Amino acid sequence: MPTQELGATLRGTILGALLLAASGCAPDAWNPSSGFDGWIDHIGRACYPNRIGLALVDEQLRWNAGFLDMTSRLYFKKMSFDAYASAVNSAFYGNNAGALDCIRDNLPK
Repeated sequence: MPTQELGATLRGTILGALLLAASGCAPDAWNPSSGFDGWIDHIGRACYPNRIGLALVDEQLRWNAGFLDMTSRLYFKKMSFDAYASAVNSAFYGNNAGALDCIRDNLPK
């Protein structure tokens, strides 16, 4: 490969790496998330150490698509809290009362 082509390739590689590094540092990268994602993060922390079934609320939100779907329906007012609590209690065995109270108390007004 000629020296001129090698230099252009190296410059392109360096420029690409710099752009990639800069794109990872978005201006709002350290700000809390807003909307549903931010609320999910918030209740994961606020409702610790409450459990839904056998897992912590945060674990259910991260790993259980069914629970996340139900919770998103609650957040976006597609489901009443009473219907949500009934669905959660039907799907997850155990004392879910503390977690459900916490989720209800942290719903956006």
